[in-house]
Amino acid sequence: MQRTFTGQRTKDYVDSLLNWEQANVAMKAAVEPALLAVIIETGMDAMQQIGMQPSTYDPYSDAINAWYQQRTTKIAEDVNDETEKQLRATLTEGANAGESSYQLQARIEAVMGLVSTLRADLIAQTEIARAQSFADVQAWDQSGIVTAKEWYTAQDERVCKFCVPMHGRVIGLDKNFHSKGDVQTEAGTNRKGEETTYVYNHDYDDVAGAPLHPRCRCTLLPVRVR
Repeated sequence: MQRTFTGQRTKDYVDSLLNWEQANVAMKAAVEPALLAVIIETGMDAMQQIGMQPSTYDPYSDAINAWYQQRTTKIAEDVNDETEKQLRATLTEGANAGESSYQLQARIEAVMGLVSTLRADLIAQTEIARAQSFADVQAWDQSGIVTAKEWYTAQDERVCKFCVPMHGRVIGLDKNFHSKGDVQTEAGTNRKGEETTYVYNHDYDDVAGAPLHPRCRCTLLPVRVR
């Protein structure tokens, strides 16, 4: 007889594998020093690039601290939530296929091992880019000589269809290019040469700056007072 896992049984088993609350705390603690280092270095560089002394940048302002605490918590929870979802999905699939305990263990190791590492690397790249944009904006705001931010793409053939229309857009330092929940649609042609509409759901967070999506190569430029 083929074994099956109900949703509740799978959840109970996955919950027993790890204390997810402790995992969130541990992940947040691991992320914090790396993200803070990015915020400090990027902000100082941003000050220097606009002709200000790097030492005038305050990486411990209330605004930065609030964002930093919220961001590291979100990163930790999102990484572990995704891991938990993948464990549930793969264990349900394996159990319903009648796999042995050894085969199920291999599935667990795959999610927690290489697959987890690749996923963590992608998240790290995206969050570092997001922290860099945030630190740039905070430094520009502290400088008093920058009033807005401009979206800038790599301007080559690899720029995606969603980033192309972003190039050159200028908004206030405290504004978002997209808000969470926005749906971006762009016209284009598919591989068959047919006209189509591409859709990107901005369902993760507000887009206050680059990156627009994972592996995005865009950046922000300062717009000074004139």
